[in-house]
Amino acid sequence: MRTIYLLFFVLFFQLLIGATPDSNREELLGLLKERKERFGNYSESLSKSSGIFGNRTKNDIRNSSNRLVEILEMDNRIMNALQRMLEYKSFEKQTLKLDLNSYERRIQNLSVLNDTLNKQTLLLIEKNKELQKKLRSHTLYFILLIVLLIATLGLWIRKIVKS
Repeated sequence: MRTIYLLFFVLFFQLLIGATPDSNREELLGLLKERKERFGNYSESLSKSSGIFGNRTKNDIRNSSNRLVEILEMDNRIMNALQRMLEYKSFEKQTLKLDLNSYERRIQNLSVLNDTLNKQTLLLIEKNKELQKKLRSHTLYFILLIVLLIATLGLWIRKIVKS
């Protein structure tokens, strides 16, 4: 029952984060690529001067500032993706610890069961030996009884024949 709950918890957590480690990695690589492109655009906007005598205008500065804000937003998305990956890693570690504890308890239970069965087997072997000894002695007594009966019958028949 515990494993069923653990399985549901794992599935729920994966649905909650909405991705596997591979898709998180792909998402992170995509975000980094997009950030690199945006930083290139920002660098271009810094070198762009549309004013008189090659000076920068307010619009050039605003455009550069907007691109810098986009880069910051992209950095925040990258940080969120990294945080999800870290949470997933810690979740995997915790799941492995739970599985390890479960397996250790199962091994302990099986070990106790094995010891109990070994003790019972030894007791049954001893009891079997005792019963075999009793069977041998009873067989010997039975053979002696048969021999005595045959001897008694033989003597009785001899007595009848003589008389």
